Parts: sequence; structure tokens; C-alpha cells
Amino acid sequence: MADKTADKAADNGGSKMLSTEVVAILLAANGISSISMNQYDAMSALDGTRTASSFQHQFRAILRRAKELKARLDGGEKFVPVTPSKKRAAKADDGDSPTKPKKAKSTPSKPKAAAKKAKEKSVLDGPDHEEFADDSNDSAEDFLTGIQEFIKEEKYDDE
Repeated sequence: MADKTADKAADNGGSKMLSTEVVAILLAANGISSISMNQYDAMSALDGTRTASSFQHQFRAILRRAKELKARLDGGEKFVPVTPSKKRAAKADDGDSPTKPKKAKSTPSKPKAAAKKAKEKSVLDGPDHEEFADDSNDSAEDFLTGIQEFIKEEKYDDE
């Protein structure tokens, strides 16, 4: 499962977006109030496009927010998570659902036997197969002439 998440992140160029609030609470929870220049250099190296000072500038506000959140956590404040919304399956269990599930429409299917017979009939309605029987007296030219006539007849039958 973790491999799938890593694959998705790699497909996005490895950049999963997190809000500054999420990063700030992670820093506060771990007691981090500052980041060293070596860590900014590592971020720059891993990112490949942004400079270390760019990360340093971005993290100034995040570190400030982390300090505020740390003070609130140390003060005993409890953060209330968002409650998950009810799933549709849970509503169906209540029995109060005003809509009933619809039945699938039954569509008549074409009988397969009739389609097969029609195909066989069109093949048999063509020129006699005896015309093209292998005779030792026929030459190659006669054979080619017969094939060409057959093809012409087929073209006119289709139109």
C-alpha cells in the first residue's frame, strides 16, 4: 500500500502538497523551533529547483506559526478534529431513505441463432462453389479470371 502512495508521489514529480498549518503542527509536535542551514541545503538538493534561501524564506512564517501552536499545546488546548461525513451506505442502513434502488431494465437481446443463420445464408447465396473447384485441366489464367469475376460479383451484391 505504501508503494502505491510512493508511486503516485513520483508521478507528480514527488511533490505532495501539504498546507502550512499541517507542516507547522508537525514541527510544533516535534518541538522544532528552528531549522539549520544544512537542512535548508538538503531541501534544496532534494527539490532540485529552489535555493536554500528560498526554503528559508518560506519556512519563516511556518516556524512562527509552529511556535504559536506549540504554546497552545503546552497551555493544554485540545484540538477537535473534523468529524467524518456519513457515507451513503450508512444512510441505507437507517431505512429512512426516501428513494428505493432501481431495478435494471431488461432489454431484449437479439437471438444469436437467427443472426448466425442469416450470416450462413448470405454466404451460401453467393456464386456456386463448384465454379472454383480444383480441376487439373484449368490453367492459372482461368483460375485468376474466375477469382476476378467472383470479386466483381461480390462488389455488386454489396451495393
